[in-house]
This record gives sequence, C-alpha cells and structure tokens, in this order.
Amino acid sequence: MKLREAEAAAAGSPDAAVAELLDAMRTVTLRDLRLGIGHQSPDYQWWYGHAALDGDLLRIKAALSDLERRRAIAEQ
Repeated sequence: MKLREAEAAAAGSPDAAVAELLDAMRTVTLRDLRLGIGHQSPDYQWWYGHAALDGDLLRIKAALSDLERRRAIAEQ
C-alpha cells in the first residue's frame, strides 16, 4: 500500500530526486521487508521494512511538497 501511495504521489513528477527515492523504496526497502518476512523475523521486518517504508514515503512526499513550493515561489 505504501509503495502504491508513493507511486501515485510521484506520478508525472519530473524531479530526478523523487525518482531516485522511489527507486530506492522499490529496491532496497522492499527487499529488506521481504527478507524479514521470508526469514520469519518480525524484528527485522519492522526495523528495516515497515518503518523504512514509512520513512521513504515521507521523504517522497516532502520532496514533492518542496518542489511544489519552489514552483509557487517562482510563479510569483
């Protein structure tokens, strides 16, 4: 769900930083989550999976918000 939310938020964003954050979320963070699930390690799954997904999602939203803020300032 968090990946889908991030993809929907970042859809159409021309910012390379947002694309990099989304790619890291897909590769690194989801891999860690799957490792925790596969090894039946709730601690690993939580520390490196769910919490990291939350952080990635917040960073993507912050980058998009910053981009929108810079556009609004430039239009003034």
